[in-house]
Amino acid sequence: MKRRILATCLSVSTGAAFVLGGCGTGNGNQSGNVQGKRITINFMTWASGQELTSLQTAFSNFEKLHPNITVKADVVQNANYETKLSTLVAAGSAPDIAYMDYPQLYGEKGQLTDLTQDIENMKGINYTKSGNGFLPGLIFKDKGHDWGVSIGPEIQMLFYNKTLFQQAGIQPPSADPAHPWTWDQLLAAAKKLTVDENGKHPGEPGFQPLKIKTYGIEVNSGAWEFLSQSNGGGVVSRDGKHLLINQPASIQAVQAQADLALSDHVAPPPTATSTMPSGPTMLENGQLAMLLDGQYDVGTFYQDKYTPGYAAVPMFKTPKDVVWSAGISIFKSSKYQKEDWELLSFLLNPKNILNMYETGVWIPPLTSWYTDPKYTKLWADNPIHGGNYMQVVKGTVTNPKIAESPYYIWAKNNQEITNTLDQVLGSVWTGKTTAQKALTHAAPQLQSLLQGAYQ
Repeated sequence: MKRRILATCLSVSTGAAFVLGGCGTGNGNQSGNVQGKRITINFMTWASGQELTSLQTAFSNFEKLHPNITVKADVVQNANYETKLSTLVAAGSAPDIAYMDYPQLYGEKGQLTDLTQDIENMKGINYTKSGNGFLPGLIFKDKGHDWGVSIGPEIQMLFYNKTLFQQAGIQPPSADPAHPWTWDQLLAAAKKLTVDENGKHPGEPGFQPLKIKTYGIEVNSGAWEFLSQSNGGGVVSRDGKHLLINQPASIQAVQAQADLALSDHVAPPPTATSTMPSGPTMLENGQLAMLLDGQYDVGTFYQDKYTPGYAAVPMFKTPKDVVWSAGISIFKSSKYQKEDWELLSFLLNPKNILNMYETGVWIPPLTSWYTDPKYTKLWADNPIHGGNYMQVVKGTVTNPKIAESPYYIWAKNNQEITNTLDQVLGSVWTGKTTAQKALTHAAPQLQSLLQGAYQ
């Protein structure tokens, strides 16, 4: 994600990982619509493209089961989303349900419905018992309250152009998340795969870094978050009190990422990417050999009918990837608490939004959909999820030593921390300063923003 039958309980029994047992919301609010009266649930989202199409299909299917409910999607552009949401909440016009980047922030202000009891009821009927639990970090908790839950997690993956690797005679990167390529292996391959207009590689006499035909790699601008963790660093401590991004291990990882473009000349420079095609498009047309980015790119490859190679993200010292997502929350001001939960629980059944997973937009939120073949087949038995895809994804999400939510996500005030870091690192990516200078200089300001963490 970037991030109910009326008057009676709905039992969803479609062969998926759970059967809902219980209705209403854990806060005791059983408000429902009058028999025969049609209600409208306002669902605020930043979804677009295939994600929005799949979401609207799910809403339509929900409405067929609930003839008295209409689900209205209030679609807001991602860049304006948080501003509009906070404005609506302040004006007393909050949506009923919404995508949420910061559920705990709104929850601690008393603006969201506590979903703890609803989720506990689902546990009691084999929703999150052994093998059927949520992936890590998908329930947004604080002090015993569950303020949101995700239906669409993501991880990072290394995609590669199989043809370019074959032509260069290079072994593909490792698809084993527990034994991925090291950063040095990634860099060595990227240099061999980077070619200028005259067929020369970085380091060779006459190589022209401003006239590159094929780049070895492009890296998501946020990759430093898990790369620094792989190196023994990070952004902040789990308790949200101590800054880690200014530590040597973190600085090394940030600088290594910046150097891919600045001095290694194997990645597109930030100043040029705005005029270039997207990473997936460059990978497809041979302008790019490797792409380190979110799993959501599978959705683009699916639409383009292109199947890349799949590999695990590289490591510095230890294997590390992230499972991250926005949450979905119910606002306490909603008049339709029971119906809101019925909609949210409907979406939590992967079968009800199967198209999201089949087309690569998201991956399922439940462990059982990776470990149980009858569920895996439902969403991953197709060409776009072929090759090494499941080895990479399953090996990542089912290994708690590899997959976790970055600690900064749980830090209070994380929006301001993230915004500040984006500004600081912008000068590093463009080469105006080094990671050492930028992060050391910004450390006092960043430390002053730390207010602890949600627990």
